[in-house]
Amino acid sequence: MKRSLTIGALLILLLGHAPIAFAAIAFDNSTTNHTASASSATYSFCVGAVSNPITYVAFSANKLALPAVSSVTYGGAPLTASAFTPQSLPTDATVRVYLYYLLNSPTGCNNVVITFTSTVDEVNSQAVSYSGVGSVTTDTHVSGTGTSGTLTTTTTADNSWIVGVFRNNNNGDGTAGSGTTKRAFVAGQSGFYDTNGAKSPAGSYSIISTFGSAQYGGVGVSMSPFVASPASRPFFQTQWW
Repeated sequence: MKRSLTIGALLILLLGHAPIAFAAIAFDNSTTNHTASASSATYSFCVGAVSNPITYVAFSANKLALPAVSSVTYGGAPLTASAFTPQSLPTDATVRVYLYYLLNSPTGCNNVVITFTSTVDEVNSQAVSYSGVGSVTTDTHVSGTGTSGTLTTTTTADNSWIVGVFRNNNNGDGTAGSGTTKRAFVAGQSGFYDTNGAKSPAGSYSIISTFGSAQYGGVGVSMSPFVASPASRPFFQTQWW
């Protein structure tokens, strides 16, 4: 007696899918730029030959009338503004903090171009890149007066990082607080910080900048690691005799 049995589903259960591939996020590179009395800022930034890169462009600008920024590009590609860009200081609305990003950014050396709608007194910018990034998931911001600022957000994926930019108005360099690394800064102006490692499990995490007593503002995001789509094993049909 001949019996035919399709066992594709059983094989999938027994053999499973190929393991899901996770990419660990890693810091790649950073640079800074200071441009005075101009309507745009242009500088070169180099992203390494890495997989799944993201490039952040963070900056503070003085004495702007909204809308202040007309475009931010890297290698000609437009960047996305974080949800809380721009962030003003508590009582000094002429100083604003900005954070933009570009997923799957070009590798190699390309120009960052920040274009404003009018001339600004100065723009202080940092470009920072990472590898192994799948998405930007949550946004956060802060504004206050004191000797430190904290950007806190709740990550939605395991092994995420928190990144962000702080600006204080006491013309002193901020320093990294607990669990925080400073990646780039313009002396006496704004600085870019991160958690310097994956945060697990998903939950509430922070980055901190400390400084002399001052007004401050900050904008941050969380980014989750790239996850490759699992490769399914082929569907089989066989016969039992």
